[in-house]
Amino acid sequence: MPQQSFEDQHLLETKCPSCGTVLKLRPPKGQNRGSFNSTCHSCGRDLDVNVIDAMKNRLRITTSNLQATRPNQNIQKVKRAKKRTLKIAALILFIAGVLGILSSVSTVMGSFSIRDIEEQTRAEYASLSVTVIDSMTGRPIQDVQVTLTYLDANYTEMTDSSGLAVLKNVPPGSADITLKKEGYREIESTIVLKKGIPNVLDIPMEEGSTSDVMPILTPQFVSRRYSSLLTDIMAMVMFLSSVLAFVGAYYTYRGEFFILAIVSAFLSVFSFGFFMGSLLSGAATILIIFSYGSFSHTHVLRQLLETYRKGQISKSAIR
Repeated sequence: MPQQSFEDQHLLETKCPSCGTVLKLRPPKGQNRGSFNSTCHSCGRDLDVNVIDAMKNRLRITTSNLQATRPNQNIQKVKRAKKRTLKIAALILFIAGVLGILSSVSTVMGSFSIRDIEEQTRAEYASLSVTVIDSMTGRPIQDVQVTLTYLDANYTEMTDSSGLAVLKNVPPGSADITLKKEGYREIESTIVLKKGIPNVLDIPMEEGSTSDVMPILTPQFVSRRYSSLLTDIMAMVMFLSSVLAFVGAYYTYRGEFFILAIVSAFLSVFSFGFFMGSLLSGAATILIIFSYGSFSHTHVLRQLLETYRKGQISKSAIR
């Protein structure tokens, strides 16, 4: 029976003496014993591998220079920087997940308010529902003065503990809206209210001086016939996307399963999170893409692909 070739055996498993990373090494084609050179995929050190007993996976491995016990400082700095980037991306995804949860809860609560407003608004008048949140934390802001200004009249309401202010039976048409609260920048905008239906606004406020006026464009939700089912579906999508943000944060922090981390981060964009959550998820996705080399399982994938490629080459040579 012909002796089994060394390259047909399992990959030799050992540890890098510099960084301790587990390595699976394959000697060059046709070499059954002796030494060969390799490189650690984690720290980048050049390695000298001396095969003692291939069948028992016995081998001696050292670095190829005199400073074997001192890893390359520049490589270690780059490695630490990449890990720090992953931690930042994980933190961003965690914040996006929290904002998404809050946003989904706010959407469900708002659906009940809208139904109530729709029932109480007379056909010849309009109504306005305003939800105010902190632009940085996503938390609802209480006691914000919301004022609608027309040519001949003003209408004012204060936000409650959920950041909601409702102005009922106000004149339809164009109106100026102003939001004021001590410690926050004042907001001014112009909106158009439709009659007989609820008009809905979600407005973020930034901390700052009350004398600093911030003109903004306020996206409005207006519907002839309010659909609670659509809102409930949106809330569910935001909730599930928020859960994916936590999943992505976990695997990003651990630096494992790159595909799972990047897919979870991308899908977490739909957590919405008062606009901020989507932006944070997008930023985290970009950071993860540029840090893919720091994920441990990408190296396993590379080794599997390399093994498969060599197997295909060997079959082609036999044919």
